[in-house]
Amino acid sequence: MKLLSTRQVAQMLGLHQTTIVQWCQAGKLKAFKIGSVYRIPESEVLKFLGISSDQNCEISNKVSSKVAIYARVSQRSDNNLENQINLLKQYCIAKGYQIEYVIKDSASSFNFKRRGLQKLLDLVVQKKIDKVVIYHKDRLSRIAFDLFEYLFSKFDVTIEILDNDDKNLQDWQIKDLTDELISFIHYITSRLYGFRSYKKKLQKLKECVHDLQNGNNSNTEEKSSKEV
Repeated sequence: MKLLSTRQVAQMLGLHQTTIVQWCQAGKLKAFKIGSVYRIPESEVLKFLGISSDQNCEISNKVSSKVAIYARVSQRSDNNLENQINLLKQYCIAKGYQIEYVIKDSASSFNFKRRGLQKLLDLVVQKKIDKVVIYHKDRLSRIAFDLFEYLFSKFDVTIEILDNDDKNLQDWQIKDLTDELISFIHYITSRLYGFRSYKKKLQKLKECVHDLQNGNNSNTEEKSSKEV
C-alpha cells in the first residue's frame, strides 16, 4: 500500500495542503496519522477521483507527469481569468493530473513578451514540466499555436486543450477576440501613420475600429440591462 503525504495529495488534486489536512481531520479522506502528520493511501485518492483499481496503472503514469496550467485574457479588467483557472483545475483533477504550476497572463496573444508565457517557456526548456493544459489554443497564441506545439514537442512536452471548438465561441471569447482585433488594427495604423498614400485606407480602418468598439459596448450594455 502506497502512502502519500498531504502535500502530494494537494498537488494531485490542485488544492491547498491545508484543505487536505482539514479533509483528513473531518474524515472526508481516510488517512493514517503518524505523529503529527497525515498519510493518505493512494487508493483513497483514486477512489475520491472516481477511478477504479483497473485504471490504477494508467493514472499512476498521469500523476507522475508534471503539469502546468496556463490561462490568459486580453484585458486586465476581464474577470474570466479566474474562471479559466478553476475550469483547468477541475479538468486536471478529473484526469488525475498533478498540477505543479499555475500560470496566468493579462495581455494580448500578439504580445510574445508576456511574463506568464516567458515563465512557461522557461519551464519547457528546463524540462520541469511534461504537459501544458489550456482552455483553448488561442489562450497560448492566435497566430502561432502550431509553432508553440512544435517547439514544446522538441522538449517532450504535450499541450492538452479543453475546448477545441472554433465555431461556437462563448460571449467572453468573442469579446476577447474583438479586443485583440482592435488592438492589432491600432498597432498597424500607428506603423503606417504619416504615409500619405495610405491616408484614405487608414481612415477606413479607423472607422471600422470605431464601429467595432461601439458594437462591443452596446452588446455589453444590452446584456447588463437584461441581467438587471
